[in-house]
Amino acid sequence: MKYSRLFLWVEGPDDKRFMEGVVVPHFEEKYDFVKIIEYAQEKIEWQENFLRSIVGMKGDYIFFHDNDTACFVTDKEKVLNRHAQLDNEKVLVVVKEIESWYLAGIPQEFADELGVSPPAQTDTVTKEQFDELIPKAFNSRIDFMQEVLKRFDVSSAQKRNTSFEYFVNKHSMLAGAL
Repeated sequence: MKYSRLFLWVEGPDDKRFMEGVVVPHFEEKYDFVKIIEYAQEKIEWQENFLRSIVGMKGDYIFFHDNDTACFVTDKEKVLNRHAQLDNEKVLVVVKEIESWYLAGIPQEFADELGVSPPAQTDTVTKEQFDELIPKAFNSRIDFMQEVLKRFDVSSAQKRNTSFEYFVNKHSMLAGAL
């Protein structure tokens, strides 16, 4: 039996927190080893070498990147041009930023309980807009994010965010694990 590895490449700690809370549990059922790599602070050379080693060991990866521009395709092309080792099929652009995925998954009853109104579509939500929605009852944005992850609803998130829906469908995340 083949030992299977998955590396989830994320930009920073908020992305990592989301992956740990929502994504990793799903993939742990499919892979023997799942590791999150925070790459934003690493040099391109280090990233390329690590990607090369993953490919060499026949591991799998998903490379997440926030959509920093208005154009989905341009942003993905920019990432692919920067990383010669990346496979186009393994790059996923988060629209707009990971905070939009957090907001997308807030179930209505939790939103009502908190007195917040996440937008019906979160594709354009930025970090700043996310921060404005954090209820005063939370000591920090991290506390709020962790509470959202405890109650995260995949079905709601699929309806509210295009890139999250694409990700779920592409990786069959509703089949059992979530």
